[in-house]
Amino acid sequence: MLLGTMTSVLPFCAKDDPRPVLSGVILTPQGEETDVWAADGFRLALKTLPIAFPPPRESRRRGRKCTHSLYR
Repeated sequence: MLLGTMTSVLPFCAKDDPRPVLSGVILTPQGEETDVWAADGFRLALKTLPIAFPPPRESRRRGRKCTHSLYR
């Protein structure tokens, strides 16, 4: 099921280097379903899978400010 969904959305990923942010697939959990997104700047693919992922665990690390936020 996941392999078939990935195969159908992967052609919608950007293949050029100037747009690395569009060269991947995003999985978004939505309760009991998961949305699978891909886009290349002109086209958008969205498939919904009946798969639920567990909620993310909270990180126990103490956050440090990123260097770019220190220089604002």
